[in-house]
Amino acid sequence: MTSVWAWKVPIEISTTGDDNIKRYNKVIVGIEQGATDDFDNLWDTPALISQSDPESPVLLRAYIQRKDAGEGAAKYLWKDIRGATSTGDTTWEITVDSVPAGKRVVLSWNVLPGLLKPGEVLLLKDSERVGAGNEMVQIDITRDSGYVYVSGGEEPRALSLVLSKESSNTSGSGGGSGFGCGTIKSRIDGPPAYGTAVTGLIMLFSPLVVLRWLRLKRSVSL
Repeated sequence: MTSVWAWKVPIEISTTGDDNIKRYNKVIVGIEQGATDDFDNLWDTPALISQSDPESPVLLRAYIQRKDAGEGAAKYLWKDIRGATSTGDTTWEITVDSVPAGKRVVLSWNVLPGLLKPGEVLLLKDSERVGAGNEMVQIDITRDSGYVYVSGGEEPRALSLVLSKESSNTSGSGGGSGFGCGTIKSRIDGPPAYGTAVTGLIMLFSPLVVLRWLRLKRSVSL
């Protein structure tokens, strides 16, 4: 799969503390012609991950994790721009941690129409949550504007954002709470057959009209 233009999608990841103050991080994913799938000083931004302090605990940390990062390369990023020449799926692994159990975690984004090349699909996947048919929750981020889940504890929550070619049998999936709860693929089998129906009616009734006209003309001539 090869994208032919550059794009970026900022994703805000937030929760609310017991003091009703919103805490959030932002990560940015994207495709750029001049970028590579390794760390690029020009395009990528390392994440400054704060350490846990019992006297001032961190309520939320969110970052992109590069599991394939080479030795000495930045492993945690806030901005990860990939190259445009990949022949397979492009996957960004997003980690959210330090959120206490029971807290709502909100992911939100704004994708403009025409962001992707026709035939491409960009899905947010939550492997720790299942929806209809016992399938992993998947959110088409070009059709939804966010996703919500409830934290099960301070352990890391792994989400993935996958850019791939859309399969011919993609169907609705996912479920649960939030304002992004699944993927729905519209299916249009063909255009309305109004023109065909009208043509058929004309062909059906034309002989009757001609016959009536001939009878009327014959009676007048007599």
